[in-house]
Amino acid sequence: MAAQLRVSSSSDFETLEDDSSPLNGKDGNRNNAITLDKGVSLDDVFNRMGFGKYQLILTVNMCLVGFAEGAQIIVSTLSGNILQNQWRFDNYTTSLIASCFFVGVLVGSGVSGFFADKYGRYKPIMFSLLLMTIFNAISGFAWNVMSFGFTRTVLGFLMGFFSPLGFTMVAENLPVRSRGKVVMIAAGCMFVGEMFACLLAYFVVDNLVEGDWRALTFLSTGFFLLPLILNYMYLEESVRYTIIMGNFD
Repeated sequence: MAAQLRVSSSSDFETLEDDSSPLNGKDGNRNNAITLDKGVSLDDVFNRMGFGKYQLILTVNMCLVGFAEGAQIIVSTLSGNILQNQWRFDNYTTSLIASCFFVGVLVGSGVSGFFADKYGRYKPIMFSLLLMTIFNAISGFAWNVMSFGFTRTVLGFLMGFFSPLGFTMVAENLPVRSRGKVVMIAAGCMFVGEMFACLLAYFVVDNLVEGDWRALTFLSTGFFLLPLILNYMYLEESVRYTIIMGNFD
């Protein structure tokens, strides 16, 4: 790992760090949650180090994903209305597609914890981001109602799968006093994404039932691509998970 911890007494510790480490930061206060050794907790370390470069990068990345997920809700809604007009299916089918999308979100949220406990945070996060990018692009090539509904259901599952992982990653790598603020900011970015998707749709589609839904879908793929690249470049496995697994190297 980029940083190593060495406990020097029951109330003190020394750190070896670099600028890319999740433990990079400034000052803080004391809070006991996970004990490393002799009463020094990981929260002690984060509170002492404060909100540094890595924490800022992590926050920005999670906010970008929240932005992308919010945009997808609007894109899915608009695409469904346009396809109903173009492919001539009934209101029941439109509602079914939307319901399948959110059922996917529900199921994905329910199973993400199992994978996070077994494989860590980093791998499931990167896996879900990559597949969200791929399936969002694939949905733009949908040729009938079944293919569109399937790709949107899978996309909903992946979005639900990512959300708990993203918030967990933020909470596990930030000082205690910053966690609630950052989680709320990241959640608020979903609403910003929804508004931006509406603005994008203003220039891409003609109205709520006519327009180039494929172009709108392909453009929205870029919302996932950017955080995927940034997370690949900067994201590291959660220090808390690494310690829980007994890896102190």
